[in-house]
Amino acid sequence: MSVKPKRRRIRSRRISKRSNPNKWKILIVLLFIISQLIFFNSSLFKLGSVEIQGNEKIPQEKVLAAIGITPHSNINLLTLNMKEIKKKLESMVWVKDIDIYCLPGKIKICLKERNAAFFVMSEKFPGQWFVVDEEGRVLEKATKPMRKEIPRIVLSYSVRPKDTLNPALVESLKRWNKLFDSKSQEKIKSILIAFEADDRNNLSLRCWYQKSLLKIILGKARAKFNHDELCDMEKRLNKLSPLIELLESKNKKITSVDLRSSDPVIDVEGVNN
Repeated sequence: MSVKPKRRRIRSRRISKRSNPNKWKILIVLLFIISQLIFFNSSLFKLGSVEIQGNEKIPQEKVLAAIGITPHSNINLLTLNMKEIKKKLESMVWVKDIDIYCLPGKIKICLKERNAAFFVMSEKFPGQWFVVDEEGRVLEKATKPMRKEIPRIVLSYSVRPKDTLNPALVESLKRWNKLFDSKSQEKIKSILIAFEADDRNNLSLRCWYQKSLLKIILGKARAKFNHDELCDMEKRLNKLSPLIELLESKNKKITSVDLRSSDPVIDVEGVNN
């Protein structure tokens, strides 16, 4: 019996080609870039609206024109320079403070506007009144009829928009004007035309009394007052009103009043009393 020889089995090994790892890295980077482009170009980062709050005096159109942005202008929020936008808004005379918020699909602008506290005019340019805020900043020409409840100031020097009045003058004006608001000073307030201030910040009142101008000298403008000084100012005014009424009843013509001392010095027809 013959024996068949065993066949030798030869195991074949599949030789797999080794993959290049750099290709995978490149593919991952490309996918990341594409995903980021899709994400940043989504509606979350597209400017769809501009919300403006606190603008009572400044029209919305002026705010948008100042920053050069309009809603639905296909602007990517990530490309906006918020510091530059804030700087442009701060250049507007009525803007006092700004907060800007970047939200999904929109910008929110919160404005704090300045308030008209005084009207000011230079004697060098009669009739040319400007609006001044509570900090003494000259804002713009008064184009609308001036409200009677807002004090007027006549200066001996020129002013222009964006100028700032002397802080001592502004503080003195606030103090004196507050005293005139009391009911006991109705007589003075009825003849009052405007406050006056010279280049040395000496403060006076310009009044229309007995068909002629009457000057009431208040004294040097100051930035700070203590309680005693404020009380003394009020006492002087309380003496002034009855004195004027008394002289008026006697047909005496008053030409000037000096309140720099504790007792009012009244000039009646050129004679000091």
